[in-house]
Amino acid sequence: MKGRYPRSSRDPENSDTGDIKPKLEEQYDAGTGKTGGKPTLGASRAAKLTLLTLVLSLLVLAAAGFVQMRIEKAVRREVGALLSTVLHATREDISSWYDWRADDARAAVMTDGVVPAVRDLLDAHVGSKNLLAAPAQHVLRAKMRPFMINKGYLGYFVISPDGINLASSRDVNVGVRSLLNEDPNFLSAIFSGHNAISRPQISDVPLPDATGALMASPPTLFVGVPIFLPKSDHVIAAFAFRIDTVSDFSAIFANWRLGKSGETYAVGADGLLLSESRFDEDLRKIGLLPSGVPSMLHIHVRDPGGDIAQGYKPRQPRHLQPLTQIVQGIADDESKFRIKEYRDYRGVDVLGVRLWDSKFNFGIVAKINADEALKTLHTQQYMIWGVIFLAIGLMVVLAVFVHRSRTDSEALTMRTQAILDNAIDGILTIDLLGIVRSFNPAAERIFGYRASDVIGQKMSSLLAGEEKQVGGVDIDKYLSEKSDGAADAWQVIRGKRKSGAQFPMDIAITKIRVGEKYLYLGTVRDITERRHAEETLRQSEERLKNAQRIAHLGSWSWNFDQDEMIWSDEIFRIFGLRPKEIQPTFARFMKIVHPQDRTRVEGALRNSWDGKKGFHFEHRILLANGNQRTVQEIGEIVSDDVGNIVRMDATVHNITERKQAEMAKSEFVATVSHELRTPMTSIHGSLGLLLGGAAGTLGSKKKELVELAYNSSERLVRLINDILDFEKLEAGSMNFNMIEYPLNDLLDQAVDANASYAEKFQVKLERLPIFGDAFVLVDIDRFAQVMANLLSNAIKFSPPGASIEISAQVRGKNVRVSVTDHGPGIPEEFRGQIFQKFTQADSSDTRAKGGTGLGLSITRSMINNMHGVLSFETHLGRGTIFYFDLPLMLRSRMPPQEGETSHDTLRILICGDDHATAMHLKETVVAAGGRADIARTLKRASKLQQANAYVAMILDIASTGSDAIALLHRIHREKNGDECPVIAVSAVYSDNKENLLRGGIGVVEWLDEPIDFLKLKSTVKEVLDAGKSADVLYIETGEDNAHVHSQVIDSSVGLLRARNVLEARRIVARDNIGLVLLDVTPQNTTGIELLSGLERPDGATVPVLVLSAEGIEDDGAGRVVAILMKTETEEEFRLKIRGMINDVAT
Repeated sequence: MKGRYPRSSRDPENSDTGDIKPKLEEQYDAGTGKTGGKPTLGASRAAKLTLLTLVLSLLVLAAAGFVQMRIEKAVRREVGALLSTVLHATREDISSWYDWRADDARAAVMTDGVVPAVRDLLDAHVGSKNLLAAPAQHVLRAKMRPFMINKGYLGYFVISPDGINLASSRDVNVGVRSLLNEDPNFLSAIFSGHNAISRPQISDVPLPDATGALMASPPTLFVGVPIFLPKSDHVIAAFAFRIDTVSDFSAIFANWRLGKSGETYAVGADGLLLSESRFDEDLRKIGLLPSGVPSMLHIHVRDPGGDIAQGYKPRQPRHLQPLTQIVQGIADDESKFRIKEYRDYRGVDVLGVRLWDSKFNFGIVAKINADEALKTLHTQQYMIWGVIFLAIGLMVVLAVFVHRSRTDSEALTMRTQAILDNAIDGILTIDLLGIVRSFNPAAERIFGYRASDVIGQKMSSLLAGEEKQVGGVDIDKYLSEKSDGAADAWQVIRGKRKSGAQFPMDIAITKIRVGEKYLYLGTVRDITERRHAEETLRQSEERLKNAQRIAHLGSWSWNFDQDEMIWSDEIFRIFGLRPKEIQPTFARFMKIVHPQDRTRVEGALRNSWDGKKGFHFEHRILLANGNQRTVQEIGEIVSDDVGNIVRMDATVHNITERKQAEMAKSEFVATVSHELRTPMTSIHGSLGLLLGGAAGTLGSKKKELVELAYNSSERLVRLINDILDFEKLEAGSMNFNMIEYPLNDLLDQAVDANASYAEKFQVKLERLPIFGDAFVLVDIDRFAQVMANLLSNAIKFSPPGASIEISAQVRGKNVRVSVTDHGPGIPEEFRGQIFQKFTQADSSDTRAKGGTGLGLSITRSMINNMHGVLSFETHLGRGTIFYFDLPLMLRSRMPPQEGETSHDTLRILICGDDHATAMHLKETVVAAGGRADIARTLKRASKLQQANAYVAMILDIASTGSDAIALLHRIHREKNGDECPVIAVSAVYSDNKENLLRGGIGVVEWLDEPIDFLKLKSTVKEVLDAGKSADVLYIETGEDNAHVHSQVIDSSVGLLRARNVLEARRIVARDNIGLVLLDVTPQNTTGIELLSGLERPDGATVPVLVLSAEGIEDDGAGRVVAILMKTETEEEFRLKIRGMINDVAT
């Protein structure tokens, strides 16, 4: 049996059972099967060890603190000594500088001519003379200028005993009270016979800065000496030089700045800074100093309470903050040098010393940032404390290690017992003889035995029946053949409870070494519930498979991370495969999809992925045998908790049979509808003819019955058309002839086409204007049908007297068409299904309002097919707005190209509701050189006829019916016989063709369907030419006189043709015709009778040239100028006609 069971990959020495082995060896209790024992280390020894560690740590900390204190004192004394040295050195430099400047000033005063000049100025001052104009003033300036340049002074003053400036380097200062009066000690000392230096103060005049630019109100400083009366101690005046405070006075303090943060400055007793600060830029950044203003004389050395640069916000305004500790009482502490740690005027902790110099009447402070001054101390402290804590840590670690080494045995025992007591699986130990030696609580619950009942018994007593096997081998033999450390995989065997009941269980047995002995560690697990769940799951899966097979509904899941697909068995069957025949992949799936549908399927899945949304689509699949099936896929995206896509789940439904049934139904409905529509169209048309009087005048009773039949047939035709349209849209077989068309015309035609329907309901259609030429890409017939559906709904649901607004608005790249009614609105419960087929807001609406319930569904499908979107807004009691958006087309009007004919004012009106025919007719008119307008309704045609001047009308009789004849008669009446030429296109009214041509209502040509467009083009060109001025009018009354038109007339003579005298009368009345050429046949001599009506607009008589095969009488009131007989040869006849026409024309 050796090697039959797989060995564990874990090292037994490092496995969970490794913690158990020492205790099993040392403290195994065969009587109870549980581990136990007492700790070998008493609590008193642990306490002593802890106390010893604590005492040693305290001693080390105390020693370290004492050493730190001594080091800190030494460092502070060293820093203080250094700052005191800087302080004294600064004071000595200031004193030396002062003596040097005073000597310069005395030397200047002793210059020849200075004292006499001063005396002259004193005399001038006493005599109230102009000091500025005094010669002595110029003498002094000449004496002092080179001296100032050489010594770097900025100016000078000569001050009288009463404080008036006798002389100065600047005119503005002469004769006024001296600025130095503000420092009374300064002048008092000088007039007492002593040299003196003034306290820094704000200058009374602008002074140059370091760049040479003048600075307003800068700091200034003066050094002064007395001017004595010669050979006397009497002081007659004071002399003072202006000193550059930045490069002279403040530079002395700047020379004694320590390190990166050290600073030495002068300060007054009131805390005012009397020299430049090292930190001007920092002071500007933190808002203590305005831009361009020096710190000297503008900063008071006050304590803000914290470091402002680090974001501290002072609690008090600047002027209420206390002076820094180093400045407080500085004038009372002249001879003491104290080092202090305090906050400076920036709020930074510093070390500093101070002194007060009574000679100069200001204090001097030397300081340095505490961080920089004590950097060495802090480094030493960190090192010392690091070593101390390292030593303490080592002592603690050592103590813990010793303590834990003594208590590991107890802790391991307790942990092992806790594991055994709280394990979910049953754990038992077995000796080499197969005897159970321990039995944990979980094993008690599984088998129903107490540990005391099992311990000492054979392991085989826990196995069921006659098996008593593990892995098919007797348990005793199995245990005897197990090798050291070999761990079983889980084996499923049957166990036996105390009650005798058998149950399935998993067991794993490992042979372990405990000291010098071997034991077996067994782990058992009751799998009764798991087996029950597995069976339930198996039955559920089987039912699901049967349900999918019956419903032809499969499912798949696509895991994106592993790129794996799982197919249910039914999907394999739907795809014509045996279950598990291939490994499912997305590539295999796409190979089964019909090639024409693959792009659409990939796009739908990609859109679902990108939008993290579900999908629902149908497609075809191609089986291996070449057959096709149609399936429906419905699926969704599955994401994890953070929104990352994990997989895609979907169902596949075989809907081939359903599709075939739907196709059969659609074909049946379409066939029946077509078979119904053909006779119904004839019935409807015949009834319309009866109502139009085609069969004579109807009595009131008959008319009422015919109207009832006509309205019912109209409703039935509309129902059939709706059903056919719906089936075409459902099947995707409806064709859309998309062209660019002006939206204004489309809306006008829609309003005209539905105006009569609105009148029945006493509703007014109001067309709101749209600005500019908006073109849309639509199928004109489908657009008209959309508008008819929307308008008919709005009309039916509007109260009598209401109006319906039809509007259009350009919105970006789209144009929105809206139909607004003021009816009851749409109920909220119906709004979600309003576009579904065979639905209406109320079942009673079908009878009350009429309709099939297909209109809006068809309308939305048509709008979608024209790349638009249909929607609505509604308010109960106030009405509804149905609107759709269509792409806006960009159109440009191009001028006619070279060689093209442009009849800008010659237009032809085309009337007919068949879009394709109307467009072909329009193309023919354009090809003939004219312009054409299309009216889809007779009402629209009538409006256009009244608003515009048309040279002709092309009328589609088949699409306009008997109403077209009425229209022609009305136009004839309105024009007083000056009718517009009409070209009729139809085959329906061919019986009336001759009557219409001779009816005097303007029909000049009749073209049967299929239309001969070459003949139509020739006729249109003749009509257009007739609209222009000409010299000769040719009236054709015969069947074939083309030789006259094509060969006889000279090409330089303008020629018009008329098919009858009525048309000729109209042309003559409009244009200045020079000659009428009348071709008379023996069968038609009516032209001679009507010649009396041929008068030009100016009232002149038009000469007539008659062509005849035989002689006739002149009944034309002398209008006939010549009669030519056709009996002559063709060549003679041609020459005579050409000669006579040319003579008359010229």
